[in-house]
Amino acid sequence: MYGDRALDRALTLLETDRAAEALPILEEISQREPKNAQVNFALGIACTDAGDNLAALGYLRKASRVGKKHAPIFEHLARVEYKLGHLQEALKSAQIALSLDATNPDTHVAIGDIYTELRRPVMAKNAYERALKLAPEHVDALLALAEQYRSSGDLEAARDLFERTREVAPDSAAALAGLADLQRFKQRPALLDEIEGLLARDKQPAPHARALLHWAAGKIEDDLDEPAAAFRHFEAARPDHYPPYDHTRYEAFVDALIGLVTPQFLEERRDAALTSEKPVFIVGMPRSGTTLIEQILGRHSRAQAAGELSFFFNARLELGYRPDAPEPHLERIAHIEPKELNRIGRRYLAKLDAIDGKAKRVIDKFPHNFEQLWMLALLFPRATFIHAKRDPADTCASILSKPLRAAHRYSRSQTDLGRYYRAYRKLMDHWHSVLPVKIRDQSYEALIAEQETESRSLLAHAGLDWEDACLEFYKGDSPVATFSQQQVRQPIYNTSIRRWVRYKDEIGVLLDALGDLAPTDR
Repeated sequence: MYGDRALDRALTLLETDRAAEALPILEEISQREPKNAQVNFALGIACTDAGDNLAALGYLRKASRVGKKHAPIFEHLARVEYKLGHLQEALKSAQIALSLDATNPDTHVAIGDIYTELRRPVMAKNAYERALKLAPEHVDALLALAEQYRSSGDLEAARDLFERTREVAPDSAAALAGLADLQRFKQRPALLDEIEGLLARDKQPAPHARALLHWAAGKIEDDLDEPAAAFRHFEAARPDHYPPYDHTRYEAFVDALIGLVTPQFLEERRDAALTSEKPVFIVGMPRSGTTLIEQILGRHSRAQAAGELSFFFNARLELGYRPDAPEPHLERIAHIEPKELNRIGRRYLAKLDAIDGKAKRVIDKFPHNFEQLWMLALLFPRATFIHAKRDPADTCASILSKPLRAAHRYSRSQTDLGRYYRAYRKLMDHWHSVLPVKIRDQSYEALIAEQETESRSLLAHAGLDWEDACLEFYKGDSPVATFSQQQVRQPIYNTSIRRWVRYKDEIGVLLDALGDLAPTDR
């Protein structure tokens, strides 16, 4: 249609996964043809491949305003909006794509993913099932539906779907990892031999797939009480799973944030405050008990567990934050006005009302909101703030043995993780000293040892009357989308206390990095 050799060259580069080379060509064409839908669509894809979803969003919205009859534009727009946490917008874009082409199974999968994030599991399952009716061997739909069943506790249905995936794609790393995670192994299974065979034959050259296989093999070895073998796999997985991380830059960011958010800074912006008591923020490190706290509170008849809402993470991106260059973000914070903050807060409350307009409390369990606590405290001084605390060595050993999202790049090495943990604790100490809200430090160990006493205190802190159902948090039927999903469907157990001792010969580097936060009896 456009007969532009440069555009043809850029599209060829995109098709061969060379987005970095395609971007400058497309940007040059865009200078000449800023309203060209195909160019903007290609730029959206290129930016997505390069990991810049905010830039991709802008280009795809431009493309959608011109290419109003092109379903792929709206499908890709929906996926980018989904990644950025703009779920209602993503749903609308995906539905437009579906109205233009209802026969594309990828669009149904995208809708299923959005409904999953919106915690509407029935709608999500229906979407995945529609995709499979159109394409019975659609691997992404099979895997997504398997995860739906696993998150709701139907492990047999999940196993059947992972096995169906393997019939279509025998070497699927995701299916093998899913099968490994569904049960606790007491004897060496053929599954482990198969995984190690794939790794030895290098039939999984893609780093993400190779990492999944190492995580799965490590999990099985851990079940078999072989911590050294398990950690060899975990160590091999992390460089493929997580991007590079600069702990020195992050520590400088934390120090700058501490220096910026002073009592005077907070006082100057107190007019940003909203009166809502609806939000309940659970923050802390991953694997510190955040999911357990959420499930206890979420069993209350007047509370709704919303999962990990990325709203404030995305708000931070909109305020200029980039892990590799946080300085512009700090500059934006330094000059942010109460009115701008207030608009962010009202958008957040609208999101909570969309999740459950009738609930007295909506629980936002996004652990890394600890980095944005200054904003949360300014906006919602009457909200509930809970900080999940667990023994540092136990927390970090657990993180090292589980694949978190790639954004948790501080987990790439034991040194990175130990230093990140120290920076997190330093920041939390600062928040405790300056923020004008009460933050409850909820000890994971205390919650395990005194479940009812601690649960009653948690509910009282959230302004909720006691209900016996909160003691039976494991009977809830809401989906759980973290690696704690199987644990929180069981009564409380104490085998995770002092879990680090099991790996003490493998985590010496971590313990050194933790410094005085490491166990004294290491």
